[in-house]
Amino acid sequence: MITLLLVIGTPVLIASVIFLAFHLDSKKYPDVAAELAATGIAADAAILESKAITVPRGTTKLVVAVILEVRPGERSPYRATVNKTVTLLTMHEYSVGAVVKVLIDPRDPNRVGIVGPAAPKAPQSPSASRP
Repeated sequence: MITLLLVIGTPVLIASVIFLAFHLDSKKYPDVAAELAATGIAADAAILESKAITVPRGTTKLVVAVILEVRPGERSPYRATVNKTVTLLTMHEYSVGAVVKVLIDPRDPNRVGIVGPAAPKAPQSPSASRP
């Protein structure tokens, strides 16, 4: 009976600990872009600074602190700091100099969420650049 309890209970306990650790980390670093999906104002932003600050337990992701120059259409550019959870494969998209799409909270312009990398500009055809 005790052996059966250990065989069943141990994996359940381990899975619970991993779930709770990940869940607590996700509460610490919420996805602001998802929260602003319905109400946020779309803009571009340039990454001025980027550094990894933590790795959530039990994942292959990391949280990156990003300082942005937010460029809203009709307002002057301003700086905002954002925490973004990224995978190791997409981390290069959030390096210094990259341009990203963001959503700005209409009630608090300093609350910004990164949606993802900006679409690359289409290359200009050689014939279009000649007079």
